[in-house]
Amino acid sequence: MEMARSMLQEKHLPKAFWAEAVYTAVYLLNRCPTKAVQNMTPIEAWSGKKPSAKHLRVFGSICYVHIPTEKRHKLEEKTEKGIFLGYSTQSKGYRIYNLKTKKLIISRDVEFDEDAMWNWDEEKVERQSVMIPKETPSQQQQEKGTDQAEMERRSQQAPGSPRRPPPSEEIEEETSLRRTKFLSDIYETCNFTMLEQENFETL
Repeated sequence: MEMARSMLQEKHLPKAFWAEAVYTAVYLLNRCPTKAVQNMTPIEAWSGKKPSAKHLRVFGSICYVHIPTEKRHKLEEKTEKGIFLGYSTQSKGYRIYNLKTKKLIISRDVEFDEDAMWNWDEEKVERQSVMIPKETPSQQQQEKGTDQAEMERRSQQAPGSPRRPPPSEEIEEETSLRRTKFLSDIYETCNFTMLEQENFETL
């Protein structure tokens, strides 16, 4: 849920899209490395095939869906504006919320503008820029001094005395997991068949 919440907040999407965010978060987590399965992703453990990352896009970004020539007049617009909400498992395409019809559609002929987001109050596209603060010389000097103080403190500690863990490590040691199973055991009990597309482009 934390990942889904972050995805919604990043592009200022309404809470009505929470189900799409959770669905996409699960889709992505199944294609990310995990400690439960060594040197592979969960989807690779299920299907035996390495998943592709070529088709992955930024959740909630503005996209433009191509309208086929059969469905439009010569002078009409060639694309419709939408918001990217995930990936289709039934067909080779993306799940798009059409801002004009207010409906969810599936299409693979899509152009993405991943730096843009939709302003729901003013109903217009906004550019999203990320500001990275530049470190001042005083900040760099302060960080260097903190590192040196930590190294001196460690060197002064007696070699035979046990190292006292920081409070965060103590908390982790006290917290124990109950009723857990290996993910590999769960995979062995599941019947699963899957055909993963390399990308969504037509040949």
